[in-house]
Amino acid sequence: MSHHGSHGYPLTKQMRVERRKFAEERQAEYDKLTLQQKIDRLPPAPGAAKQRARLLRLLEESKKPKPEVKKDQPKAAEGASATPVEVERSFNKKSFKRK
Repeated sequence: MSHHGSHGYPLTKQMRVERRKFAEERQAEYDKLTLQQKIDRLPPAPGAAKQRARLLRLLEESKKPKPEVKKDQPKAAEGASATPVEVERSFNKKSFKRK
């Protein structure tokens, strides 16, 4: 990482601290928004296509009713580790899988 900003002058520790603080404040504000508000803030198409698709998918998933969890299933013993097959199945269920 360079010690100089884009204009050639040194980037001081104080400047980095200020930039980071400002970025964290912006991120906190963004995190408070609803999915629809985040979508509305995106630039017009075709810009931000991946982010728009991601937010729309999350919005659709949030509208679907959650499947009920069966209460009569026996729980795994405390401290028992998952088998390699169970670990592989859990990775296959992740939301980053393409449709």
